[in-house]
Amino acid sequence: MQMIFPIIIVKPEEAPIYVFTEKKFGLISKGHKGFYNSGTIYDAAGHQYVINGTNKVTPATFLESLKYFQPMQRVDVNATFSQEVSLSALQHELEVHVSRHEAYWVIKDTIPELIDTINSAGNFTKLIKLFY
Repeated sequence: MQMIFPIIIVKPEEAPIYVFTEKKFGLISKGHKGFYNSGTIYDAAGHQYVINGTNKVTPATFLESLKYFQPMQRVDVNATFSQEVSLSALQHELEVHVSRHEAYWVIKDTIPELIDTINSAGNFTKLIKLFY
């Protein structure tokens, strides 16, 4: 199944919720391949994928490296489709994640306000874009 972008990656042990467009997904700075060792991906169509590491690493284009002022690499992410999730289920998952990492998120807004914003998103794309 093909991912519909934008996507988010949630890692239970890490506070941030990572947002990727198709262009940036799989782009890493040299030596940071471990980012794609684990995590859960949710796409704009409500599909959930489990990250199982990477298949191969290749150098990024010169322009991609220039943009970040350092050598960049492209990884082929090994992600397996897990299930379809409802919008309300993803909202709940993100609500729990934000609450679990309150010290990180309270800098951005109060937790009740963040939860209200998450729950007011009308579709997957709007929900994902909240975390840009």
